[in-house]
Amino acid sequence: MEHPIAIHSTTGATYANTIGYVPNLPDLVYICENGIASILSFARVQEAGCTIEYNQKQDAFVVQGPAWSLIFNCILLGLYGHHVSTTGLCLINTVDALTEGYLPWQVAAAKAAQHTMSMMGSPRLQTFKLMVWANLVNNCLVTLKSIRVADNVFGPDVASLQGKMVHQMPDRVDPVLVKIPLEIISHNLNVIVLLT
Repeated sequence: MEHPIAIHSTTGATYANTIGYVPNLPDLVYICENGIASILSFARVQEAGCTIEYNQKQDAFVVQGPAWSLIFNCILLGLYGHHVSTTGLCLINTVDALTEGYLPWQVAAAKAAQHTMSMMGSPRLQTFKLMVWANLVNNCLVTLKSIRVADNVFGPDVASLQGKMVHQMPDRVDPVLVKIPLEIISHNLNVIVLLT
């Protein structure tokens, strides 16, 4: 995605850098894969022919579609959300949205590149690019451009990531002993430390 949306909260910042579809709504929605929330534009929902009403008794927004309705309850601090698991609604990322801007033959070449990569045992992306660039595979019709398109459209190959993303050991922290001045020790002779 060219222009991700920054989401700032008390715990830090993240980006909604994926676009997906909500069933029954024609427009795209920004999805934050690392978070628990996605951004839904009220203006776009109304343009899609849905009505949005605020129910003061329930303190909730009700989005009414042609044959369905969603309730966005106040979760905390004035933020409204819809619990997806309660209705079976799911946000999905579609390949159709990601193939926009590519010609059909480029998408077909990307599928061939993805298939070839899985047939070769799912090497790392950089290794696969090097193998294609150095012509190490006989009769391989895959090009570097088709590998790049496959990575943009389909994302990283899950099989090539499994077992390779490991936690790194943190640097060791050596204890530093500090000599406490006698004035502090003399004022704090009757301190009891409890460790539980």
